[in-house]
Amino acid sequence: MRAQVGLPLLVALLMLGGCSNGVKNDLKDQQAPAASSASTVAPSFRLRGEITFNKKLQTLQPCGSKVVYWLRLSKAEQAQLTALHRSDLTKPIYAEITGYLMPPPTDGFDDLATHYRAQIQTQALQILPTSPTCNIDKTIDTSWLGTYQSAFVDAVSTKMVLSADHQAKTTYVYNNDYPNVSEIGYWQALSPNRIEVMTTEYDGHTANSRRIFTRNGNQMSTYQETIEGHTYQIAPNGLTLFKQ
Repeated sequence: MRAQVGLPLLVALLMLGGCSNGVKNDLKDQQAPAASSASTVAPSFRLRGEITFNKKLQTLQPCGSKVVYWLRLSKAEQAQLTALHRSDLTKPIYAEITGYLMPPPTDGFDDLATHYRAQIQTQALQILPTSPTCNIDKTIDTSWLGTYQSAFVDAVSTKMVLSADHQAKTTYVYNNDYPNVSEIGYWQALSPNRIEVMTTEYDGHTANSRRIFTRNGNQMSTYQETIEGHTYQIAPNGLTLFKQ
């Protein structure tokens, strides 16, 4: 199981890494707005890819991606995949999944899902007869995809890349001798102009950080970040990223 980064270390990293357009100068624990609650369920989307299903694993590797997501399957979906697996142990299982992304569980020593960057709560499962074409996301505006970056403030710029397989990679780029810092997680749209970005891995360690960005033209902004259940103001002016 990956080691977990605790709240104090994450806060220290945020202060060094500048989760705003520079350094987070003032971290104030605040109650998250209802719209930004960690319990918010994102609209579902569809992903096509290859499923691995056996006694230990139930995962999806999206078409054209190296990312692998753990699947939270219903009993009916598990029975469906079990029947397919028994009929031909060598045949790959291709499917289209409808669902939404969730952070991996943080407890359960024997829970294999904790080893994955994210998990998909499935709402529908459609078996495909052959290897799918790479229509990664059929329901969310693909204009979200691409690279976004902030201006340099206090020697640091925040760069975020949103991929079609729903992976989100954020890099804090320094223009001095300080080494760049990267974190990885996932993204999913909450509405046509709002997006959730979750960080679930920092430098090989488990993390749990959530930002809600609002898009306005070619830029997106956020003003709060929730880390391990605690919500902080991104001071002084939030974080604004511009599409490159």
